[in-house]
Amino acid sequence: MVLEAIEKAGKNDEDLQGLAEDIGTTMAIIKETIEVHGITSATHFHDICADFQTYLENLLSELHKTRRNLERKRFHRFLKTRKVADAINGYKQRMNDIKANYVVSIMTDARLEMPEIRDILSTRITDATEASRLRITSTVNAQSYRIIDEIHSLQEIQREVREHTSRIFANLQNRKGYLKGEVRDLAPGDIYLLQTEPHDHRHGYCTVESSNTVKLIRIYHIGNEEDVMKQLDHDIDVFVRPRHPNITQVFGVCRSPNLPAIIFHGSMRVPVSEYLDNIPAQDFIPFYIRMQLRDIQVCLVLEPED
Repeated sequence: MVLEAIEKAGKNDEDLQGLAEDIGTTMAIIKETIEVHGITSATHFHDICADFQTYLENLLSELHKTRRNLERKRFHRFLKTRKVADAINGYKQRMNDIKANYVVSIMTDARLEMPEIRDILSTRITDATEASRLRITSTVNAQSYRIIDEIHSLQEIQREVREHTSRIFANLQNRKGYLKGEVRDLAPGDIYLLQTEPHDHRHGYCTVESSNTVKLIRIYHIGNEEDVMKQLDHDIDVFVRPRHPNITQVFGVCRSPNLPAIIFHGSMRVPVSEYLDNIPAQDFIPFYIRMQLRDIQVCLVLEPED
């Protein structure tokens, strides 16, 4: 509107170029601030804009009064008398001050809001953590009974395994020192010969470690080790198999190459010849059936305490 009035008055642009630029700069300050900080920032310029508008309207009125005076010098003198340029520059400076103050205010507000924002974030993080903990706790509680049942089941299985292992161990302990789980597997150091008679197979009396009765022993001649062990294995199968009260039972076996022997249960310590003369028929007949009579000799072996 100001430029329009000036053009109608025929004024040259040279005198009012600075005035127009100052007005444009002043308006640009407001426009830039609103673009950067949003429409709400315009409220900070409301009062000064109203004053500026009033000033421009008054200036326009003055220009209308001087529109007939087109002399350059008189118009220039009017502008200098009214100090229009200083007034426009004053408004421009006030606009810059408001802009600077507004930016400072924004920065200050931001700094003041940071602790509040941190508190909000901390609260939200705490709430999220607590919610996660509650979900996990709820899941664990929901599965606790099943987990406890599984633990009890595992404990029961472990108990059964221990009991089964104990039974196996006890059974193995009971069978320790037994050949084929039936007769004792003896070492030469467990046998103490008391009396022997020379035959193809030596027979005689002996005692056995940890036993309390004298036993009969049949010792195989040491020769070809392979043949001796084959014969020993054969006789073991023959003597171990019968289970009859009238058949003398095998007490133990020594499979050492130094003393391959079969030990039988005996009843009393007597000379071999006397034992053969007085052996009961129920004992003598089975021996005669299982072995050649000339191979039968008597020995005594101690019964184990158990």
